[in-house]
Amino acid sequence: MNKKLHLIFLCMSLFWGIYNAKAQCTGICSYTYNGSGGTNFTLNTGEQLCITGNASGLNISYNGTGTKVCVAAGVTWNADGSNFGNTTLEVYGTLIINSANFNSDIIINVYSGGVLNYGKSDFNGNGK
Repeated sequence: MNKKLHLIFLCMSLFWGIYNAKAQCTGICSYTYNGSGGTNFTLNTGEQLCITGNASGLNISYNGTGTKVCVAAGVTWNADGSNFGNTTLEVYGTLIINSANFNSDIIINVYSGGVLNYGKSDFNGNGK
């Protein structure tokens, strides 16, 4: 009986881990913002910022190509006033953009369970 309970617990733990892994940021987080600490980030080519705690007022500079910002499940990032350029936004949680500037190519991926709240923004890119 004890072995059966152990096996059931092990299976439940495995499935829970797989379920949670799907809702999290993928790849290597070059930087992580957990809801406290510094709010200034510079993303160079290929780097990723993972937002794992509620955030607003982040100052992100995008240098180069292939940069990513990931909003983890259960997290809200209020990106009002942000300037976006040459980046991919991976949204598993909630991204709020009521006023922002998009200065070049931007990709926004909103995954299952993710939310994008969008308002007035300025698009200054090349029209793609």
